[in-house]
Amino acid sequence: MREEQDEVHRLVFTNAESRAYMATSQSLPLSQIDSLHHQQFEELSAWLLQRDGYDIQRGTGGSGDLGADVIAVSRSGQRVVVQCKHVGTSGRNVASRHIHQLNGTAWQTHGADIVIAVTNGGFPKPGRTFAEDHNIHLIDRAALERWATWGRSVDEILGLSEPDAAPAS
Repeated sequence: MREEQDEVHRLVFTNAESRAYMATSQSLPLSQIDSLHHQQFEELSAWLLQRDGYDIQRGTGGSGDLGADVIAVSRSGQRVVVQCKHVGTSGRNVASRHIHQLNGTAWQTHGADIVIAVTNGGFPKPGRTFAEDHNIHLIDRAALERWATWGRSVDEILGLSEPDAAPAS
């Protein structure tokens, strides 16, 4: 019973925080995110990581980025490699081959400790299974909304622990 009450209180608090964040100019609705150019989507991902306390090493990719659009360092010193895939239509999935390619470069080429693929669309089941099997974190449309629109931190969304970290501002 006590655990259920604690969970209800946590959810109410989280909802209140999200509503407050949504009233700020930092909140971006999915409709705005969908209208971004792919480079702007990369910049948004870097900005969100920076908002959450990450130090941005590279904020956008380009030809020859080998799957690393954004490279950041967490507060605890972990190197984070992010591949951003902006799809023109919100219901589209990112092809699984992009997750395979990211796995092939993120760890050895870019020295990642944490690998993330983010999209305003979705990931097909084979891609999700591959990512789970290879410790690649996925931020799909629903998770992106929690991150960009509701102001939840990437650590919370992905279940990453930053035990010695100060709260994001």
